[in-house]
Amino acid sequence: MLKQLTGKSSSRTENSAPSVNEIKSLEVDHEDTVVSYDVKDLFTSIRLDLTYTFILDTLSKDTSLKDRTNPFHLTQLAKFCKEEGNYFHWKGTFFSQKRGAPTGSSLSPVVAELFMEHLEEKVFPSGISEYNVQLFRRYVDDIFAVVKKGKEDELLNHLNSLFLEEIQFPT
Repeated sequence: MLKQLTGKSSSRTENSAPSVNEIKSLEVDHEDTVVSYDVKDLFTSIRLDLTYTFILDTLSKDTSLKDRTNPFHLTQLAKFCKEEGNYFHWKGTFFSQKRGAPTGSSLSPVVAELFMEHLEEKVFPSGISEYNVQLFRRYVDDIFAVVKKGKEDELLNHLNSLFLEEIQFPT
């Protein structure tokens, strides 16, 4: 049910083929440069407390859902799955992951996508031109962008300032 709520971001791509075709047709002039960013350890860096808020907000916007299921209850179910059902077995011992979305959980990619979509909303509240970005595409945590030369560090610093303790885009 949560997966249906993802994919609303215009910069999200399912695979590289559409983005490659778009890039081929893009007119990049001498004042532009191509940059690529990747979130360091996305799953384990996700702030689940914020993500539960994103899930509840997203579910609450689905007007048809309220007639079927309470958004709060679905959010609580996701929280239970992430916090209570996150055990894994390694070398004969059971462990519980303490931070972020558990690797291997079928819910983690959906939670990661919701988190990244929210991050995009925070990055560009007024649109991509705000940071001199001509093109911005994202596949999960991999970002490809075309920005004005000299503005790459400004965009990277902005990305890294949003969730200082958790989400980082290494240089």
